[in-house]
Amino acid sequence: FTPLAGVTATNPVYAAGTWLALPGADAETNSAFVQRCRDKWSTLSQMGAVEVWYRYHVFAARLTDGRPTGITQVALPLPPGDGTLRVIVAAAGQPVASDVVAAVQSYLATRKPPTDTPTVASATAQPVAITGTIRARDLSAANQARVTNALAALQSSLTIGALIDLGLIYQTIRNAGAAIDDVDLSSPAGDTQLGSESVATFTVTLTWSL
Repeated sequence: FTPLAGVTATNPVYAAGTWLALPGADAETNSAFVQRCRDKWSTLSQMGAVEVWYRYHVFAARLTDGRPTGITQVALPLPPGDGTLRVIVAAAGQPVASDVVAAVQSYLATRKPPTDTPTVASATAQPVAITGTIRARDLSAANQARVTNALAALQSSLTIGALIDLGLIYQTIRNAGAAIDDVDLSSPAGDTQLGSESVATFTVTLTWSL
């Protein structure tokens, strides 16, 4: 970046190679706001908590200093029917930190029905390798970056436990890049079913050629 006259920026090491930082959260989208309004109807009853009820309260939870948790995805795997249930959370397709899990657990503990025993946990990262060759007439760095960014956006949009359609990966690559003539992926070989408590972590290795 262009330096500002008289301004010096430093990034001192805090401890053991780490830096002081605070997690942030993107602004709420219109679609997320509409869904949150719909979900709020479920809170009229405290005795019949369902998946929508938990989803609303997970998104309403805040960290101890009042900041939003950054959670964008919630999943409740099929419970065993004895009142216990697992509440799996993720942030834009990524696992969340332990303080986020603790904040949501504490928030739910004061609001849950007496018959429920929820356990909040972060989603786990499930690696998904995307490897192959792209033949294109535009081999510029900018064109390759468009494909890489589109795949990153796809990863962030996937829900916990999603079924990743192989055709969607092909479509994402073709729609993002310019002058692409052919896409051949060696992996994944087919559709990928994530675990019920997992989010996808893409490892992209694409070879570009004319």
